[in-house]
Amino acid sequence: MPGSLSSLLWLTLGAFAIGFMIAGLLPHLARDLDVTVPAIGHLVTAFSLAYAIGAPTIAMLTAGLELRRLLAIVMAGFSIANLLAALAPSYAELLIARLLLALAAASFMPAASGYAAALGGPERRGRALSTVTNGLTLAIIAGVPLGVLVGERFGWRATFLCVAGLATLSLLGILVGTPSQPPISTAGLGERLALAKRPDMMAILATSVLTVSATFTLYTYLGVFLADVAGIRPQGLALVLFGFGVASAAGTRLGGTAADHWGADHAVIAGGGLTVLAYLVLSLGAALEPARAMRVMLPAILLWGLAS
Repeated sequence: MPGSLSSLLWLTLGAFAIGFMIAGLLPHLARDLDVTVPAIGHLVTAFSLAYAIGAPTIAMLTAGLELRRLLAIVMAGFSIANLLAALAPSYAELLIARLLLALAAASFMPAASGYAAALGGPERRGRALSTVTNGLTLAIIAGVPLGVLVGERFGWRATFLCVAGLATLSLLGILVGTPSQPPISTAGLGERLALAKRPDMMAILATSVLTVSATFTLYTYLGVFLADVAGIRPQGLALVLFGFGVASAAGTRLGGTAADHWGADHAVIAGGGLTVLAYLVLSLGAALEPARAMRVMLPAILLWGLAS
């Protein structure tokens, strides 16, 4: 097998950079760009829509490209887009930069997964894939809290500059430390649409969309919510987001084990039920005075991360 699984660490670094979110930076962005917090939230919506539409479209358009070259091009674009975001003078320019970031991320993750599967071979494919996707998990655990602290200390533009630096390191590693891989076959538009006609696939898709939408709708505004109802400061928010990330990583592990032992349907029902319970407790905590609110809401946030 050409190369080594250690070369996947450069892809993991790229996934880590892509996993950074602006959830904890909304007030800073709104204040600096002179727009409302909901308008800044639209940057998250625009990113998500561009990612959802771009991922399958770009995968089909770039199906013939050698994988290392594709990964290098995409990561270079991601780095440049972060620089554009850091230098954006207005909301409109930042929106454009966010759309470019989404398209780059939507190109990178499928290509990186395909590269990992090819490099790992049948006997180590799962480990290779998990190595790359761990970058996203690490970003939720450590990257988002660090982004909050950097944004609070040096301004939100510094956060984008840091991500651009990480992306550049990933790019250099891809160019120097990863072997070439031939293009992989990808499903065409007809095959993708055929899956959408299956009721079982649509049920799974609907469940995933609703669950993830609920999670990231609240997660996007979590910092604003906690500042309003509990008076939490950025340092405290970073700790809360870190706890959420750790709980999410543990929940991912537990979810797989639960699916193996109880079946996927029972695991989904249990996770969904606990998530709803966490949302209810968060709603009740918002009615308390700030001094008591976090005592109720922090366990709910950890439960939410674990279950969702």
